[in-house]
Amino acid sequence: MCPRIFLVAAALAFAWGPFAAGNAATPCYIATYADPMHCDVNTFTGGDVYMVDVWIWVKPSDVGLKAIEFSLGHPSGAYAGEVYTNPDILLELGDLQSGVSAVFGPCQTDWVWIHRQVYYVFSTETRGYFMINGHPAAAPYFKQYASCEEGFPIYPMEVSGYLALNQCAYICGCWPRIQTVRPFTYDKVRVDFGACVGTYGEPFTGNFHLFVEGSSVEALDVAAAQRISDGVFDLTLNGLLTDGTTYVLVAQDIPECEGGCNWIESSSRKFHFDSAIATLLQAHNVSVVDGAVELEWTLSEVDPGARFLVSRSEDGGAFEALAGTPSEVARLSYRYLDSGVEPGHGYTYRIEYSAVGGRQTLFTSDRIAIPAAALALHQNVPNPFNPRTKISFTLPEAHAVTLEIYDVSGHLVTQLFDGERLPGGTHAIDWNGVDGAGNAVSSGIYLYRIQVGKTSLSRKMVLLR
Repeated sequence: MCPRIFLVAAALAFAWGPFAAGNAATPCYIATYADPMHCDVNTFTGGDVYMVDVWIWVKPSDVGLKAIEFSLGHPSGAYAGEVYTNPDILLELGDLQSGVSAVFGPCQTDWVWIHRQVYYVFSTETRGYFMINGHPAAAPYFKQYASCEEGFPIYPMEVSGYLALNQCAYICGCWPRIQTVRPFTYDKVRVDFGACVGTYGEPFTGNFHLFVEGSSVEALDVAAAQRISDGVFDLTLNGLLTDGTTYVLVAQDIPECEGGCNWIESSSRKFHFDSAIATLLQAHNVSVVDGAVELEWTLSEVDPGARFLVSRSEDGGAFEALAGTPSEVARLSYRYLDSGVEPGHGYTYRIEYSAVGGRQTLFTSDRIAIPAAALALHQNVPNPFNPRTKISFTLPEAHAVTLEIYDVSGHLVTQLFDGERLPGGTHAIDWNGVDGAGNAVSSGIYLYRIQVGKTSLSRKMVLLR
């Protein structure tokens, strides 16, 4: 066994030694994601031409990561475009589609991205998975890595997940779980899993169990379950809910739509039954729209002179009243938009109904998270430039930042930020075309690179004097 990657690495004076295989205490995982934070395993396209980012991340084993071999599979109808490589990779052979071999300079011991591959998709009907495959020249381990141990022994890798295109993929053991439970009447509740639920074994009457909070004895059986949409069911009970009582609905062994897991462990959600509110509130929804939180609800009736009170809890804190009045978008349907939210924070909302008969809580939402802005390094403006240009970047949260400029030979020209801690958000800085000593640099291509934690991004720019 002598894969190409290790021959080339030896030529670069890496002391590879014998290529013996071993057994690491923990596995090395590799997977594809839709975002630079290695979180999202779903991506959906829209429009005539759509660019899809496929990030390849690796979680090294306990013996570290020095080199890696694999290939990247993609759905038919997705066309490979630009590819970006982690700048800590010193040597790379081949390509992602036919098989790539990559050698790191420093030993990698924590989550690290390998490549970011851009694909172009021309139809929303294009579906499938971006998945890690083996390297055809890497027998017997088709997906393999070299550790940082003496001799750089070779180990197989484990694929921990795929990126789904225009369909849902769920992490085994995580989805689907109950997101909300809302009673309609004394004998009917709606349960929303927030995810696609499989069709095996419907109508799921035996998968639901209802308890009074604090009791281990089932309060009521589920007599019927009607699918409203993927992941949403109306449950009809064989008895009546008791007014003013808090219940716990438990779902067990609910199958998902996709393969991977046949079922999940149990999921539960508490809800409070108030007959007046249950019959008054017909539906409600809370969602993130263009960076703001939109609350919508529909009632069965409204008392004369009734008004709504909106309050908000940020990151689990106390509820505080919000200004503004909900608008009536249709008869008995209302909307409230909260634009004062911040990326990376979570919010819970409470809508109260105030009328002559008193004040009641219509609903309290589940916590809704505002996605943090992804780390991004933007193209300098203008480009080409002479002699000054502006470089901007976006931080998902407060972090120490290093921003450097290199020439095409890889020599450091100057540092614009040297580990300064900056708040989350978009920042910009000017470069006037001089090096660290204050000397004007010549015309040519320059690279600017941002380093935030273990993640780095780079772009090219052109100086024309």
